[in-house]
Amino acid sequence: MASLLLVAAAALFIGTSLPPMLRFAGVCAVTALFYGAGFVLHTRVPRLKPAAVAFTGTGLALVPVTGLALYNFALHHGPSAWLITSLIGTAAYVAAAVRLESRVLVYLSFTFVASTAFSGVSILGGALVWYFAALIAVAVLLTGIARARPRWLPPVYARPLMVLHPLVVPAVAVAATCVPLYLDKAEYALVIGMCGVYFALMSAVPGRFRLINFYAARAALTVAAAVEIWHLTGRGLMPCSPLAYCSPPRQRGWRSCRPG
Repeated sequence: MASLLLVAAAALFIGTSLPPMLRFAGVCAVTALFYGAGFVLHTRVPRLKPAAVAFTGTGLALVPVTGLALYNFALHHGPSAWLITSLIGTAAYVAAAVRLESRVLVYLSFTFVASTAFSGVSILGGALVWYFAALIAVAVLLTGIARARPRWLPPVYARPLMVLHPLVVPAVAVAATCVPLYLDKAEYALVIGMCGVYFALMSAVPGRFRLINFYAARAALTVAAAVEIWHLTGRGLMPCSPLAYCSPPRQRGWRSCRPG
């Protein structure tokens, strides 16, 4: 509760009548003070580890407030302030998760990793499709490192990555399907095609999700190809039923269809 009050106080401090740069410096100083004090207590006073976690958590919770102050008082460019805040937040959360060996902080750090990818797309002025593509790329990168070079990852990150990676790309596919008004056919085909490639790669990895990934890859790549053909020619190949995605090729029936 005290940490929440401190975060609220920092947010209210931004709205005071003090000079802008003083307000920005004050928020940055308080954030760094709490974050650093937590690390010092955790290292030097083992009996105060709960207090160290509370101090570090308060500093981490102040990172978004610091980003808001950065945008209001120092850098009046939204995408740039977002990117800088995301990079700092990612570094701070990863360092705290490793030092404190906290899985909660590991999961929270993934939100800043995704935010960094999104802010990079925003800097480049990319369309919505590239936000989806960036999230898939992050999932592929982290999963690839976890599978191929697990020693590159801190041990505290191994288990959360194994829990999250089967969920991220399917969530992207569902999200892309739920926003048809914001993606044209080519963009939708690109996103679903990337999901299909990811599922195909994961189907080559032994594990309990191997068969599911195989069927998901066939379904996603089939849909992506059909939508891309529709985009290029104005007519597409549609399976006679959803079950055709997973049925053997000799049993699959196809028909040519025209919209409308």
